[in-house]
Amino acid sequence: PRYVLLLQDLIKYTPPDHPDFSGLSDAVAKMRTTCDLINTSKRQAEARDRMMIIHELLVNYPSKIVMPHRRFIKEFA
Repeated sequence: PRYVLLLQDLIKYTPPDHPDFSGLSDAVAKMRTTCDLINTSKRQAEARDRMMIIHELLVNYPSKIVMPHRRFIKEFA
């Protein structure tokens, strides 16, 4: 979000007729998309890590928990 905010501030002080204005607008949109992708990937990696930890805690469990189609959703205390 830091870079998106920086670009938004830069757009705020850039006149619409400036040659860089449209490029800055495109950069904000691409940066938002990139940040969303990074955040999604990070959440997925954290969920995979948590699944591995749970799998290691289950000693002598007859079934395989970690499989490509399975996702970690929530842990209850």
